[in-house]
Amino acid sequence: MALADTALILQYMQQAVDVVLTGEHADSKVSACAFHPEQPEIPAVATVSARPDCLKGHFAWDARIGASSQFIHAELAALLKFGGNLRGAHVCVTDPFCPNCAKNMAEAGVRAIYIDHKGFQKDFIARNGDEFKTMSMLIAEKAGISVFEVNRKAGTVTPILDQQATTRPASTAIEFFDIADGMTLESAMQTFKNRLGTREAWTLAFVKERDGSPRGLLVFEALPPGITPEDYRTRGTDTGKYRFPIDPLTRLGIITRRMGMTLLDPRIGCARLPSSRSLVNALGMGISNLLLASAQPDHDPLGLAAITLLRDKKILNVSEMT
Repeated sequence: MALADTALILQYMQQAVDVVLTGEHADSKVSACAFHPEQPEIPAVATVSARPDCLKGHFAWDARIGASSQFIHAELAALLKFGGNLRGAHVCVTDPFCPNCAKNMAEAGVRAIYIDHKGFQKDFIARNGDEFKTMSMLIAEKAGISVFEVNRKAGTVTPILDQQATTRPASTAIEFFDIADGMTLESAMQTFKNRLGTREAWTLAFVKERDGSPRGLLVFEALPPGITPEDYRTRGTDTGKYRFPIDPLTRLGIITRRMGMTLLDPRIGCARLPSSRSLVNALGMGISNLLLASAQPDHDPLGLAAITLLRDKKILNVSEMT
């Protein structure tokens, strides 16, 4: 049974389909529509996979940023633009979702995903069908996200993975701390560098909570909600393109949006050099100032090339701790 009214699902899927051909990417036309069935007063948001504006004046659409394309995937783009609660939101998407999008939707607290039936005949599933089955769907299952196939012509919403449990809470691999008098981002970074080192990836920010209170926020790399270390060990850590852990920089952007927080300091501290994909996601989230505790790449050997390119083009401000 679908988790939202069938007529609404068909309507929002159509909204996604209506914009899909407007995407700048010539080879991959994907769009998504985010909505919340318990917040009907908040307009649904449909968007395509899109480049951050800061990249458009510098590169052709098909130029690579390290190991990544320049595009924010449609599912994440729709969630970032949606004005309602992310926890419990639903997403209609024209194509089967990749493992990265599965991780991001799980982190956001998405409750249900609807896939247009024509998407199962398109390029992504032909090239990445194994990753969809073994990673994307596993992440959805473990996070408590239901998945449905939508046939607009037939007017049907058919379960692929129908889960009755509520969405599992997002990973707790975050830590809040008080911003002491005189504390700067640099001094906070030094404190946590001394405590945690830089062998593992973590990200730090000064934020303002919904009630206006200033807080420090420390975000660690984490497995998606429900994924266990055993899943991670037995199913492999890397398919060559996708991996189970969520980069802390991307997690920070989703967490602040999900919890209604804003940045007090535009700079974000990173223990290690973020991945190419994480850097592109960060630009799409409005993050363009990084303070690095270490210039060692996290897991992406092309992260240094990506960050150098963005810094040279003055798209990204990057400084390193002394």
